[in-house]
Order: sequence, then C-alpha cells, then structure tokens
Amino acid sequence: MLIRNAMTLMRRPDIGAEYAKWLFQKYALRRAPVRTVRKDVVIGSYCNFGEYLSVRDFVGDDEYDFLQTHVFGDGAMIDVGANLGVVALILAARDPQREIYAIEPSPDTFASLQTNIALNGVKNVICEECAVSDKTGATSFNADPRSRAMASIARLDGPHNRMVAAVSLDDFVSKHQIERIALLKVDVEGYETLVFAGGAAVLGSLRPAVVYFEICPDLTLRAGFDPTSAARILLEHRYKLHRIGAQGALVPTGLEDVAATSLENWIALPVAT
Repeated sequence: MLIRNAMTLMRRPDIGAEYAKWLFQKYALRRAPVRTVRKDVVIGSYCNFGEYLSVRDFVGDDEYDFLQTHVFGDGAMIDVGANLGVVALILAARDPQREIYAIEPSPDTFASLQTNIALNGVKNVICEECAVSDKTGATSFNADPRSRAMASIARLDGPHNRMVAAVSLDDFVSKHQIERIALLKVDVEGYETLVFAGGAAVLGSLRPAVVYFEICPDLTLRAGFDPTSAARILLEHRYKLHRIGAQGALVPTGLEDVAATSLENWIALPVAT
C-alpha cells in the first residue's frame, strides 16, 4: 500500500501538493483539515484524504456559475442528498436570507454536514437527517463511512447497511409547510427516480422553479431503474430538460442524450401554462 501510494504521488505531483497541505494542517497545525472549495465556502470534517481531495470538484465551474447567476425567484431551496453541504453552503452564501433545507440520511455524513454548517456560521440552512424516497417510513441505506460520496439507498444486503428514516418528497414539503420552491436539488446516487416518484404533488402543483438533478446511467441501472426514468417523470410533469453549458448557460437537451452521458447534473425548468 505504501509503495502504491508513493508511486501515485510521483505520477501526480498535484496530489502530492494536496497531500502536503492535508498533512500540514493535521500534524503541524494540529487541527482537522479544512479547505475553501468556493468563495466564502469552507468544508471540513473529512473521513479521509480522498474525500478532502475530491471535494474540490463537487461543483464544477459552469455549475457554480449557474448557481451564482441564475434568477431563482422566491421560495425555499431543498438539497436532497446534501452530503458535506457544498451546494447548500454555496446557496446560503449567495442568499443568506433564504430558507435552505439540507437533507442527508447517513448518520456519519450528517454529523459532518452539521459541522460544516456551523463552521461557516450560516443561520439559514436547516439540516434534516433522513432519506427522501417514494414513501414515508424507513429504508435500508448503505452508510459506508469510507465512501460517503457514493452512499445511497440499498436494495441488497451489505456490511454497511442500516435502516434510516425515510420520507416522501410530498410529505417532507407538507411537514415543513413549504409553499414555494425556488430550487429542488436531487443527487442520490441513482435513486432520483424514487425521489420524483414520491413528489407528484410537489412537481404537479407547487412546481419548483428549478430542478437540479444528477444523470448517471451506470448508477441508475445499478439502483434498478431505467437510466431515463427520472427525466421521464419530469417530462410527464411538463418540465423541459437542459444541460449546463459554458458559464452556466442552459442548453436544451432530451432523453436521447441520457445514454451518452457519463455523469452530469441537468436542469429541468417548468413549462409555462
């Protein structure tokens, strides 16, 4: 393992520099490593160096431009699959008066999410520890503490599976008496279909102004769904699909582009009636 790690650092000097920063904070400064991933957003409470390294790429430049420049309008923002809180904190930094819900079901990751909200001193992010699914109750969840970015609802038995609270999107919005939704972000490692299936009233009646959701055919197939299923639900609710282009510009797309997509976040906007 040590030899393999040393060879990796030799091939990738950029990783070596990052590792040096990690070690300096951990041992020289004797503190838990943190990093600024975007302007005004500091993220810490990592499970390992790999998470520290990868968090810098959680939100790409074009997506960040979109989140910074798009006119969202009034309403709450809901981050389903908040992970360490990067997106929620970007939104909170942009609009500190807006109500933002950060939802994360994995107990270990949820603790880190809370730490990062406190670390940034924001007051408008409400953290909820639960999974969003097609129905309210409980669900099996793969909460591997060493691979938190890939944690998801689990259909098969596994060593890190545990039962967690689950809520449908409709019930979550009703519980919190949310009347308008400016942004609904869904990143749940292939289970986006379940989130939208449990949100018929939200999508059909409240009609979030922006739905920001992950497209990853491999993960969706692994979860047991057709790769186009989440996007199809949005189309059925009269949404138009877009990819995020240069500097946050929206580029119209459709189901025919799903198969050629490896991993992207798409934007769905409601069709005016």
